[in-house]
Amino acid sequence: MCSTLVGGVLAASLLAAPARAADPDTTLLTGYNLTSWTQKDGIESPLIFSLAQDSVGYLWLGTETGALRFDGVRFVPWESLAAIPNPAASVRTITVLRDGAMWFGLGEPGGIIVLRNGTVRAYGPKEGLPDGIVMSIVEGNDGTVWAGGRFGLHRLAGDRWQRADDGLPPGIVNALLVDGDALVVAATGG
Repeated sequence: MCSTLVGGVLAASLLAAPARAADPDTTLLTGYNLTSWTQKDGIESPLIFSLAQDSVGYLWLGTETGALRFDGVRFVPWESLAAIPNPAASVRTITVLRDGAMWFGLGEPGGIIVLRNGTVRAYGPKEGLPDGIVMSIVEGNDGTVWAGGRFGLHRLAGDRWQRADDGLPPGIVNALLVDGDALVVAATGG
């Protein structure tokens, strides 16, 4: 039975046509609207590092000049939405946790800003998070928040960040993800 199953899977995979995207030069897509937004529409920076959707449905863009919220029509800088100034640094990563809190990882000199229920919390060297670009923030399945960047890998324990890169090559952590087994996977530059 095992060889029949393998043979059937092999035959099905050989008969399957490869998937291809529509050629925009020869294919007319109907039933769709195409809209693009540029600096004239309120995007202050041409560099967009991160994109996330909050729990209400707004899109947030992390740009070279800070964070913007997009409602489907216009872009609004976050200082227009709350009594918090846009950071002097770029916003390199945006993560929305399960509780709806928005976490913004900043470019040089680094740091993390959290917006939760209308309150703002900043993390930096005083809270154990070293200086340097924050490239990625994830929430583990157990609720632990992890940050990776030029400083390596850190996790939040209470109100303090702790170094957590034992076993990783030294250097920058470019990206983090949580796999199906609840393990945090780090992509490093080393």
